[in-house]
Amino acid sequence: IGDRVLAHIFRLSGSVCRAPAPSAALDRLVSRLRLPARTRIAVLAGGNAVTIAKVVAFLVLVVPGLALLAGRSPGALTTSLTPFLPHGLGGVLAAMTFTFIALEGFEVIAAVSEEVKQPIRTIPRAMFLSIGGTLALYLLLLFLLLTLGGSWEELGRLGERAVAVGVERYLGSFGTWVVVVAGLLATFTALSSALLAASRVAFAMARDRALPRPLMRTSRGGIPRQALGVSLGLALLLVAVTRDVETAGATASLIFLLSFAFTNGAGLLVRVRGGAENGYRAPLYPMLPLCGIAGCLALSALQVVTAPLASAVAAGWLGLGVLIYWVMFREHAERVSARMEALDEDLVRLRGRRPPLVLVPLANPARAAALTSFAYALAPQGWGRVLGLTVVTHDPQGAVPEEFSAKLEAAQAAQRAAAHRASELGIGFEGVLTVDADFVRATRRLIRERAPEVVLFGMSRLDRPGSGGFLERVVADSPSDVVILNAPEDFSPDRVERILVPVAGAASHDPLRARVLGMLERAKPREVTLLRVVSKPEEAPAAAKQLAELAEDLGAARHLVEVGDFLPILLTHARQADLVVLGSSRRPGTPLLGSFVRTLAAEPDVCLLALARRTP
Repeated sequence: IGDRVLAHIFRLSGSVCRAPAPSAALDRLVSRLRLPARTRIAVLAGGNAVTIAKVVAFLVLVVPGLALLAGRSPGALTTSLTPFLPHGLGGVLAAMTFTFIALEGFEVIAAVSEEVKQPIRTIPRAMFLSIGGTLALYLLLLFLLLTLGGSWEELGRLGERAVAVGVERYLGSFGTWVVVVAGLLATFTALSSALLAASRVAFAMARDRALPRPLMRTSRGGIPRQALGVSLGLALLLVAVTRDVETAGATASLIFLLSFAFTNGAGLLVRVRGGAENGYRAPLYPMLPLCGIAGCLALSALQVVTAPLASAVAAGWLGLGVLIYWVMFREHAERVSARMEALDEDLVRLRGRRPPLVLVPLANPARAAALTSFAYALAPQGWGRVLGLTVVTHDPQGAVPEEFSAKLEAAQAAQRAAAHRASELGIGFEGVLTVDADFVRATRRLIRERAPEVVLFGMSRLDRPGSGGFLERVVADSPSDVVILNAPEDFSPDRVERILVPVAGAASHDPLRARVLGMLERAKPREVTLLRVVSKPEEAPAAAKQLAELAEDLGAARHLVEVGDFLPILLTHARQADLVVLGSSRRPGTPLLGSFVRTLAAEPDVCLLALARRTP
């Protein structure tokens, strides 16, 4: 496939970075072993000692070679390097597809950014210095091998013995042993850094619920041991499946090429969408990420041709991962993602979504201020928008001027109240006043035109006959989420301290609920209690486990499982809460406001928030 010397030299590589080990955990380990203080210092510095030993080994190979090279004439050096690149540039590119994994490891620096002080300043410096130092050592050793150890063709025919034989020719048998030691040290550090990166990625994905929850558990010292063990097991499985270390390496190299292409693309999109606040700004934008994407994809395409078996294994591996995620983890990940977007409005912007719009139909001037306050609780601060809609119903054929004037004045009063409340909150407000003979038709038309993410209705009496049918006609076939607030006119989200969230089975996996709770939590801390009612005592343990996981995902402070009749238990807890968040269904043939919603709405002391997710 070209010059194999590059492959064998790069196989000696390893990451020169190292994640800080938790000294408290090591202290406890050393104490249990009853080692003396001097030994404890050696244990704590073990990782640095390995790195220093590897660098010293490389210097032992390079420095004497440079001294020998200084006594040679320029003509002799030119002769040693002739012919230059005997297999051409294509051979070098083909070798790069296999040796790319050898340069993998520098991203470990970013993977452990949570454990680094001042990461914005430290991480880029660590990357540039480690890459520069490592490449300098590799290129110097390659140059010495080609000028003192043999020709391109000769070293290429030696295969895996090329480095050892080449060094032996200018350092003797001592050089051979240095190569062996350097190779062992490099292999050890490369393996440890790769496992460290894989375990940290698995830990982060489990925290986002894209992998099994146990992988996010850590030991007392903060080490994700389960993620580390699974990463090691998967690496061994990859070697066992391919039955060939070279194929396993090529597979890993292809996956890294694709992942780095995605990383460059993500960096490009972050800059296009405004960048991360106080983040590091890569130089040579946009040429650097564009060249990174093009280079990684080109090498990936070349490897598909040169290593078809490795490409098939990589495609199967990635396809299996997508299938497992879609079947097992997608709903959980979407729920956590929705909550994180609600807590951090920058995520909405960096993910390329347009500013979320909350549409609020305003009819009663006395409720306009409260609804506006709640609408801004649902819209990401500084990024979301609120649109207040008032519809003046007017039929020209049977119109009475006095009645129309009264309706127009009420609509204007509602808009003024909403605008005043928005100004008090220090945020912008957009109002639309329209005249139409049919309120439902006018509202549906505006929903189609503006495509709001959430439509917020304020209802003082959801238990009134016909209220459910009215709302169903308004939001029929709407792609927007529907939030219905049933509360007194003086309701304010600032006074909500205790939130009750009844859950029942699969309905708890609703991203809308996670987003709404996250938006309410963003304004100020709330005490969120999840309630699950089961009919049989033997169902309680499984329900408690499921509810505990849901509470962890939603950031709920408490979760309760009770046995008995659902409605009486729900009413008892609802009267003690400031707000009850209850899910509603928008499935065809199912009423928007079910019996439980209507029962709670009939309680005078219960403030209810009914959520209905958008139609697929």
